[in-house]
Amino acid sequence: MIAPSQTKEGKHAYYLVHRAHFKLLNSNYRLEHKVELNERSRIYYSEHKERAKELMRESYLRRRTQILATAKEYRLEHRSELLTKQRSRSRRLRIERKIQVLRHYSPNVCCIKCGFSDIRALSIDHVNGGGTKHRKILGLQAGYIFYKWLIDSGFPDGYQVLCMNCQFITIRRPTEEIGLEASVPANKVK
Repeated sequence: MIAPSQTKEGKHAYYLVHRAHFKLLNSNYRLEHKVELNERSRIYYSEHKERAKELMRESYLRRRTQILATAKEYRLEHRSELLTKQRSRSRRLRIERKIQVLRHYSPNVCCIKCGFSDIRALSIDHVNGGGTKHRKILGLQAGYIFYKWLIDSGFPDGYQVLCMNCQFITIRRPTEEIGLEASVPANKVK
């Protein structure tokens, strides 16, 4: 006759009684042999990449609802922190893309007409005008989305960097050509 400790149920019962001890042994072993275990894992996964991916996918599919529920719960509990991080990342990305575009079209990152260099007031201008029409044809908005399009399109020719003052002056030039004064009379200034 087989002793109870030799059967599958008996071994499982013994494990359940001594679970904490086994977990401690396992964690101690992992700490002592961390480098060796990591190296073994790296070798195994490099030799069995497809199988490892398949196992991970199967594991995910088995636990998908639990994983999604946990993620949703975390997002709800940490909503304000996550929004703050997202806004910060988004702001940083917008600034980095703007600088990348400005650097491409003006290596010194300054207005090509007056030399102004504060990036808050620098923007991209269509050399031949018609920027709004061009963006509407492409279905783009001004600013960040347009900068992203410029990067994705490989920085096409026909653009320049201008500060907002020079940009405004360029837009208003036709009124000067028909004889209207560009400056405000002294009695109109408040």
